[in-house]
Amino acid sequence: MKKMIARYLAMLILLMGYSRRAGGQERINNPCSVLQQSVNTTVFRTFFDVCTDRSSDVLIVDSIGFFSDCSFSSVCNRNLVLKRTSGKSDTPTQDVVTLYRADRDKNIYTLYFFRKYTGATVKLFLRQRKNKVKLIKAEWGAF
Repeated sequence: MKKMIARYLAMLILLMGYSRRAGGQERINNPCSVLQQSVNTTVFRTFFDVCTDRSSDVLIVDSIGFFSDCSFSSVCNRNLVLKRTSGKSDTPTQDVVTLYRADRDKNIYTLYFFRKYTGATVKLFLRQRKNKVKLIKAEWGAF
């Protein structure tokens, strides 16, 4: 009986240590890098014409507030500006891309983007592992 209790306690201690390490690894993942990588994909740049007109900034409206604390580098020599709003915006609609939904299942992010000016809708599936983000799949159309 004492051996079973000792084994049970040893197993419990091992499991607690494993869950702490997994929790620590979870904190390393940064959702800002997921959004930056999604903007740098060829699918995003093609369907939202990011690289064609370089006269103004690209405004990404985060209507859900998932990426509210992020800052970004430029893409195609255009600055990316992230704005948190859920209502109507007074900004010109030509260079506005709206992130209207973001789902996360473990290390896979699904991001839904819409550009009212062209009617383009893009759904990106990205996997994040150890601060590396990779595009898994992309869909476009009506969702």
